[in-house]
Amino acid sequence: MLRARSGRLRVVLITLLVSHWPLPSVAGDYIVLGAGTRNCVAVLEAYEEDSWQRVMDSVWVSGYLTAVNEHTTLATNVSATMTAPEREHWLADYCQSNAGDTLHNAAGALLHYLLKGKANGR
Repeated sequence: MLRARSGRLRVVLITLLVSHWPLPSVAGDYIVLGAGTRNCVAVLEAYEEDSWQRVMDSVWVSGYLTAVNEHTTLATNVSATMTAPEREHWLADYCQSNAGDTLHNAAGALLHYLLKGKANGR
């Protein structure tokens, strides 16, 4: 009986995990993982609710920018001119204007904005 309960519990846990974790999506020649697959509507809802997902989204964007810092010669810190709250505000504005987009695309647009600012001497 204990073994049957254990098996059912495993199925329930796996189902919950799979149903609540975003699936990878393809962007260009690479796969986007994790919170980057979330759509802008969900991102805005998390911001409005000030939920843990908001923190996870923000951390995902920080990781995205860190990867750019590490794997390119664009800059040692592409986000040096913008604080984390300022980045969140920028992303919220982007998502309000681009509700059908993903957090990954929003982060890419933020990166473009930051690099454009560096080119203009900001």
